Amino acid sequence: LRKLFLNKDALYWEKTLSYEGLCCVKIRTVSEWIFSPQALKSGDIEMVTNQMNQKKIIIGSPLSFQNGHNINTSSSNFILSKTEIIKKWQKRQKQNKKTETFTMPMEKVKVLDISRIIAGPFAGKLFAEYGAEVLHVTFRQKHISWEEPFHIAMSGGKDSIIADVSSPQGKMAFQKIISGFKPDIIIHNFSKPFLWKYGLDSHSIAKINPDIICISVSAYNPKGPWKDRKGFEWNIQSACGLITTFTKKGKPKIYNIPIVDMSSGLMACFGGALAYYKLLQGKKSNNVLTHLSMPSYYFLLEYLCSPKSFFNDIGKFYKARDDWFLLLINKKYLHNITSIPELKFLAGLKEKRYENYIKKVFKK
Repeated sequence: LRKLFLNKDALYWEKTLSYEGLCCVKIRTVSEWIFSPQALKSGDIEMVTNQMNQKKIIIGSPLSFQNGHNINTSSSNFILSKTEIIKKWQKRQKQNKKTETFTMPMEKVKVLDISRIIAGPFAGKLFAEYGAEVLHVTFRQKHISWEEPFHIAMSGGKDSIIADVSSPQGKMAFQKIISGFKPDIIIHNFSKPFLWKYGLDSHSIAKINPDIICISVSAYNPKGPWKDRKGFEWNIQSACGLITTFTKKGKPKIYNIPIVDMSSGLMACFGGALAYYKLLQGKKSNNVLTHLSMPSYYFLLEYLCSPKSFFNDIGKFYKARDDWFLLLINKKYLHNITSIPELKFLAGLKEKRYENYIKKVFKK
């Protein structure tokens, strides 16, 4: 395979293998990802022009609700006076005193978790920690070896069963589970063909309970050209430029903490809670959509901002006599450190020259 892959460029293999349903992605730089068709056409990234006619990059909405606008931007901004804020808070305190018994925020809420790996199950775990009754259903008899530790770690506080939905009997049994358990929320991270095939799509489930809130966690934004592509943590880190920021030279290395998965799970839980709150108000329930690639933009915020804003700052690690420390300082305040006896020689020196001097001093 290694010899074969060398015959074509990475973009060719990404398109070819992804078309066959495999999780494959070219490792991109941050800039390549930000200006990719997927980022721009999906709305993950938006280019706006400010009053100074300067183009700025902003991040789109992290959640998408099937019914209604994602974020309310129509309300006008207003400022409350200190007196008004105090009155508002005092009124709220009086209302809180009336509540005598304490209950968990998601108590009496039933969550059916049919997701796998990390993002979806982590959302289910959060629901369980906040008082919900969570039932986790696994669709395979035995977990893949690398998947099993995640299943154990993310299933605390849940009931867990196995259902083989590949057979007609198993499919019928699963539908009985849904009708018997009567979930308020369903979490999944499967593709649409899988859901349709086994009667797990939102339309089929809505026949059992029209008020069920479906939380869907996909790899990429379903509004973009990559809507049908599959992917896991490693794929997202490769596509969005996270790997290139961690790996400067040589073979690419993955960032071992599943920051994308867990952040997506957090957003999915929050979106589900918001949708359920809306349902309690007597409004139509919402299906919640979020995707793994969304958090990556927040991890790359410094690259989204104007590069000029970073040229005035120094943020570097230096070695002291015993250990490392981080120095963060704005260049215009560099004269402050020249008042330290050991650093007087820095006065008047240009950045490139004092960089070598300062390393030697700090090591002492």
